[in-house]
Amino acid sequence: MSSISVAHLISPLELYGKEKWLLAFVKYLDRSAFSVKVLIIGRREDLPLALALDGAGIERRLIHVGGRYSRRAVREIASRLISDGIDILHTHDYKSDFFGLTAARRAGCPIVSTPHGWSNA
Repeated sequence: MSSISVAHLISPLELYGKEKWLLAFVKYLDRSAFSVKVLIIGRREDLPLALALDGAGIERRLIHVGGRYSRRAVREIASRLISDGIDILHTHDYKSDFFGLTAARRAGCPIVSTPHGWSNA
């Protein structure tokens, strides 16, 4: 049986709730069933989540976004989904939901979202 390839897309701040949740999730995911990589929407390589992923040996890529919206970033995410053979895109916040939905539609990739911090949902 081949593994399911999942890319997680996140726009992290520091190493807070959603970032810690994602880190724990990808660290303990069954690697015989899933292959995983993390795409980080950000401006710098030294984000705390990026460093924690590096320390855990989890593949990650920075998708550089300088402002609120970037067509180049959407193209880059879609290109990665296709070239890396991603089966499912999992987004983790409103910015990654927006970029991810746009890119996943382009790439023909299914998408799922986790709404972290929505206590009334």
